[in-house]
Amino acid sequence: MVLGLPLGPLVAGWLLTHYDWGSIFLINGPIVLLALLGVRIFIHESRDSHAPRLDVLGAALVVAGVTGLVYGIIEQPALGWTNSTVIASLVTGAILLAGFSMWELRVRSPLVDLRLFLNPRFTWSVLVGMVMGFALLGVLFVFTPFLQIVQGNDAQATGVRLLPLIGGIVLGAVGSDRLVARLGVRVMLVLGLLICAVGMTLLSFVRADTGYSLIAVALPVIGVGNAFAMFTSLNVILGILPAA
Repeated sequence: MVLGLPLGPLVAGWLLTHYDWGSIFLINGPIVLLALLGVRIFIHESRDSHAPRLDVLGAALVVAGVTGLVYGIIEQPALGWTNSTVIASLVTGAILLAGFSMWELRVRSPLVDLRLFLNPRFTWSVLVGMVMGFALLGVLFVFTPFLQIVQGNDAQATGVRLLPLIGGIVLGAVGSDRLVARLGVRVMLVLGLLICAVGMTLLSFVRADTGYSLIAVALPVIGVGNAFAMFTSLNVILGILPAA
């Protein structure tokens, strides 16, 4: 992960600049083969002799429910909120997800143990993780085409300009464990959210003709805040989940 974050935008940008867009998928083949070889050589086999049965019905309900919601959201800009297809997709998705929640509370081996959300530490950590995930994906979703289409950078130059964000994430990830030990989980979650909010506020001042300097300051701030909150919340979640 530490290598993938900085290398991903650079390698992808270089491939898109010099080769067809399909090359970003082909390059994963050798990497997967190398990973499989490493698993074969270095990772010992292990099995859970008391592994629960897969909740097939729960998996089907959640996949169908999320698919319905996502399809409705994707089609809404073109068809509108009052379109029957959009309404049917959203309503069907919501009903299926409600059914999934009811089923998970009744089944002996749930796909997702919803009772975990009775633990406030777990619930708030999940919410913080969701907020940080949306924030990071939102920045990448908006600023990648902004840097290319609006400011006229090619794919490789765009990858280079996103490196401060990746650098901030790596820096925050490296320092988060030590800071959690000193400041505690609550302070780190709040601190991460606040730092990320500061970076987002800086980005709100970016205009089409804005130079790169403001972006270069805002991106690492977002990265550090995101890493503080995200890695802290993940550690809390993994600490609460049963070992199995």
